[in-house]
Amino acid sequence: MSKESFIGGDYIETTGGSAKNFAGANIENSSLGNQFTQKGLDSGVTYNVNDPAPKIEVGSLGQSYIIVVGTQDHSSSTARNLLLQNVGTGSKLMFVHQALRRMRLNKGAIKFDYLLCVRGYSANQRNAIKAAVEKFGGNYVEVRSAKEIINFINNGKENDRKNKPVKQLIFYSHGVVGEISLGLAPAGFDITEYSFEKAEADQLKSSSFTLGANIYLYSCRGGIGNSEISRSVYINPQGSKTDPNNRYNILSSESIAQNISNNTKATVYAYLRRTDYEETLFTRDELCFSDYMKIRNGNTTLKPSAACNKYSYLLDKKYTLTPDETKRWKDWQAIESNLQSIDGALFDPDGARHNVKAAPSPEGVPEDMKTFKPQ
Repeated sequence: MSKESFIGGDYIETTGGSAKNFAGANIENSSLGNQFTQKGLDSGVTYNVNDPAPKIEVGSLGQSYIIVVGTQDHSSSTARNLLLQNVGTGSKLMFVHQALRRMRLNKGAIKFDYLLCVRGYSANQRNAIKAAVEKFGGNYVEVRSAKEIINFINNGKENDRKNKPVKQLIFYSHGVVGEISLGLAPAGFDITEYSFEKAEADQLKSSSFTLGANIYLYSCRGGIGNSEISRSVYINPQGSKTDPNNRYNILSSESIAQNISNNTKATVYAYLRRTDYEETLFTRDELCFSDYMKIRNGNTTLKPSAACNKYSYLLDKKYTLTPDETKRWKDWQAIESNLQSIDGALFDPDGARHNVKAAPSPEGVPEDMKTFKPQ
């Protein structure tokens, strides 16, 4: 991190007390005028042993940054859960990976408190997550209920919230209308100790947040307050898309995003659509390319799906890979070598490679995150 200031005219600084400058290397003063002077009441320039510079925690001085990571032991699909089809190995840690990605992109400049809703994560998985969090300079905290999450947000780790108010709060989890589903249950509903609804939002204290704090909800339909809206905003999806009488009222004022903003006085960003975590670790195109390259290199057990034929030309042994394809394959092998299989889940200690995005539904609402201000 560096700072440069360019001033067209005079620069005058007045300090009521002492002024000190600390630098890791040299301090240089240059003047294009006739002279450079330093004056003191009793004496001029003196030389002595350097004082130690004060320790500065970059990016989080007097402020807290919190990430809350929901459980991922059940699918968001009610049908899959009823058929006992749980999430796959690549999706098991999708919330964990997105939170780690956020930490990685900040390159240690922000010291996040990483709150993991522990239900459903094995001891081995939790140990690996903790190590990754600490690698990025974060503080790993295990929470077992929405009550514990609220207490940490309101009061801090050691009742120090007054001295370190929350600047940023991020949720990675499932969601339904009116609720951040931190602990999705087998039937596809959050009726657990982690359920975070209006009653929980009402317990958040505005005094625990800084002026200008931001909160991000990467949960489904966080900005919708009308529970009748599921797959479409249109009352009759086959009817007129321009008829105002064929649209549900979104009722954003009753959404969990608005409830949280009202109580914290923070700006909340949330989706009206469902959130899509499918490409957290890799895209379908990347998997397709990988499958054909593995078959090209002698793997006889893989069979790409019928929908994946974009790279079938790679099976022609007479075809010479382009430099870009050679590099892509080398990069992909490095990515796969970083993956760990831990108790039925794929874990990448570097976190997600692709960000959360908006899913196609509900039809008829914007795909971008919307802004919610206190009312």
